[in-house]
Amino acid sequence: MNSLFITGSSGFIGRSLLSKIDPTKYRHIYCLSRNVRTTEESPTHHKNVRFAEGSIYDYAIYAPYLASSGTVIHLAAATGKVGRDEYFTINAKGTQFFIDQCKQAGVQNFLYTSSIAVKFADKSRYYYAQSKELGEHAVRNSGLNYIIVRPTIVIGKDAAIWKSLSSLARAPITPIFGDGTTKIQPIYVGDLIDCLLSIVYENAFTNETFELGGPDEITFENFLRRIHYLSYGKEPWVIHIPLKLLTSVLSTLEKGLYSLLPVTAGQLSAFSHDGTIQMNRIVRRHLSQMKGVDEMLRLVIGNA
Repeated sequence: MNSLFITGSSGFIGRSLLSKIDPTKYRHIYCLSRNVRTTEESPTHHKNVRFAEGSIYDYAIYAPYLASSGTVIHLAAATGKVGRDEYFTINAKGTQFFIDQCKQAGVQNFLYTSSIAVKFADKSRYYYAQSKELGEHAVRNSGLNYIIVRPTIVIGKDAAIWKSLSSLARAPITPIFGDGTTKIQPIYVGDLIDCLLSIVYENAFTNETFELGGPDEITFENFLRRIHYLSYGKEPWVIHIPLKLLTSVLSTLEKGLYSLLPVTAGQLSAFSHDGTIQMNRIVRRHLSQMKGVDEMLRLVIGNA
């Protein structure tokens, strides 16, 4: 029985993974995190689960754990609004560094969590998407048995994207960036975890890439309207903000005020590129059990 190694275990998806994983399936589950205290608050408290504090560059800290692990789930990533260089240092160069350590340690299987944003037609200002794409290239060229997953918008009460979108939707006047017709296919975090665990439990590392989304496609405007309605029981007042103009203004301001801006031009790419998936066997297998838009929204609004 091999051990499992998880990076990014204190993040939103990492904590959700630990809350659902069956630790008895592995000799040990090793969790690498920059914040062990947050990870240890996970509902999973089992003698098989062990924690190490550090980054993927701190090889000396986690080398003994990696050496006894047959499978890796690589969740660690720079997300949100960080500096441009940090995206590439962690998501691209860091992934390559970690892959090199995995190969040296004899790891066989590698699950890489990417992003649906990788397939956006225009990523010129979206450094997060660029860096995740480079991470994908590193995984494909690694020689390891791999699966790459590209989740869409992941909804859960602790998700940063949920907090941002719900703040927009609950404003007295809801701002819609662009015409609001861009389609998204949000997935509930528990459903995403079920997909990941089915791959890992079945050792299904077939050198493929899977886009993971929920059962419902919905426009961005209708999604924000549903959040507002389910929160307050009434339709919102909506204002459309020209996306090209806003993107241009942000691009200019980023040159000197990047750290002060609430959002970047790159992050607004989600409002102009469809974030929907190509159906695949992983999603199809779980589809009947997945939560639709209204069900996932009621869950997170009720837990707010």
